[in-house]
Formats: sequence, structure tokens, C-alpha cells
Amino acid sequence: MSLAPSATADWASISREIDRDIAAWTPETLRAAYIAHGCAVVRGAIDLATITRLREATSEIYARTKAIHVHDPDISEATQGRLSGFDLIAHPKLKRFLDLVFVGQRYGRESATARRIMGGKPQKDWQPPLELHVDSFFHEFWFTVNFWVPFDECGMEAPGLQLLPIDYRATRRYAGFSRAPVYPYRDGVENSRYFPGDVLTVDRIRRDFGADALLRPAMKPGDVIVSSNWIVHGSHQTADMAKGRASMELRFIGTCPDIAVKPDGLDSYRVAAWFLANRVATKIRKGTRTGIPFWAERM
Repeated sequence: MSLAPSATADWASISREIDRDIAAWTPETLRAAYIAHGCAVVRGAIDLATITRLREATSEIYARTKAIHVHDPDISEATQGRLSGFDLIAHPKLKRFLDLVFVGQRYGRESATARRIMGGKPQKDWQPPLELHVDSFFHEFWFTVNFWVPFDECGMEAPGLQLLPIDYRATRRYAGFSRAPVYPYRDGVENSRYFPGDVLTVDRIRRDFGADALLRPAMKPGDVIVSSNWIVHGSHQTADMAKGRASMELRFIGTCPDIAVKPDGLDSYRVAAWFLANRVATKIRKGTRTGIPFWAERM
């Protein structure tokens, strides 16, 4: 599938629009960028002392395990409950942003997961850079808000992140998401059945959207990328990136099993239909994999 109109987008302008210091964002403008472009970069939003404590705690855990990930319960146990990955999301603007995304429903903490991505020099037990993917290929389909927090400088001398900044509905269309399985269960990843496979490559994205479509911000501790489980993303690594980097991803999920967000407009019909869809979806969640009527997502 090719989304030709997007190939003419001014990606440089979009990158500037969605990459700002925390002081330049309001919760409302952050939500607007998040909905329109699937992601946003917020500079200087995370407390550096908290990052330092979490980096030290996860490093100590990694020193005695070969696991790829360190999860929040591991951190809580190691620090006797004194520390949580969710401590990173303390800024009032980020909290209000969450309220705006999940308006009309309750939301809660889904997971806080640390990982280490190796650079050009192999590092034992570190994860290799991740291919482009959509989180919903591996996780639940219900809409989430993700905060990606680097513990180290990255994007220049260490692998960073790359994202395709299009809205979540366009992402689903581009990734080929289907409400019915495309093929039988295989590969040990249950959600793989709902995607056609091998469509998310850098070369294809450049062909379909343009050479500069992928957002590849250089990041520092204190910065955060806000995205969802419906965005094309992966590690960004070049031959010059010899260092590794550590990071943590925090996921928040709503109580209504939805794969969309409440409409922006004041159209009372659309808003009422959204709430009705969520009530229906809550009742049928156990009976379907996508968990929301097909007509509701189109609002």
C-alpha cells in the first residue's frame, strides 16, 4: 500500500512542530500533536535525579541477570518499594496530557520496562537494535500512551529511536492491520495473525513517504518521546554509533478496551457514539480480539 499524499509532506516542518521544550508545550498542544502525528518529543520533562536513581537500580539488576528487560516489579523488589519507573512521569503537564488522551474513562499503569540496546561494539546480554515495528504486533490492541525515556545520550554516538510521524489510523492502514486474522497463528506471536508481515522497512517508508519521513531525534537524559502502541518505530543505528544506550518505556492503558481516542470535535452525535462504543466494547472484550465494534473506530 502506498500513501502518496503523505509523500509530499514537509517532514522537516513536522519535526520542528512536534519537537519542543517542556516549557513550549501545553497539555492541549501536546495532545493535538500526539493525535495528528502519532508522537511528540518533549525536552527537559524528566527529573534528572530520578533518571540517575533508576539507571543505577536497573544496572544493579542487570549485573545479576541475563534477562533482556528489567520490569517495574524487579525495580520495586530491588529497592524495597522505594523506586518505580513510573516516578519518571511526574511533570504536571505530562499527567494532564494523560488525562486529556483518556478523557471519559479511567486509565492505569500497564508496564514500565527497561532495556539496553547495543552499539556497534557488541555488549554481552544487550539487545540488538530493534527492527521497525508496531507495538500492537506484540502487545494488546487497546490504545495506550507510551513514554520512551533514554537514560543516556543517544541518536548520535549511540542508537536512538526512529518513528514515522503519521496519525494512528493512517498507521493501522499502512501496517495492514486487519480485524480478522490474515493467516493462521504462527511464529509464537499471537498478534502477528492480524498483520500481513514484512511491510515495515526503511526502504519502503522512504519510497512511500519520502526520504526524510522518519523522525530520528538526538536525545538526552531528561527528554521523552510520547507515542502510542499504534506507531511505526524502531531503533535508529548507524555505523558511527559505537556506544550502547539504556532506556525505559512506560505504558498507560485505559479501562475501556478501545483502539481509538475520544473525538476532538464538539459534535454531540460523534461524542455520544464514542461513549456508546466503549460501553459495548467493555461488555464484548472477552469475546473478540480487537474488542471494539468495527463502526466505532471510524468516528
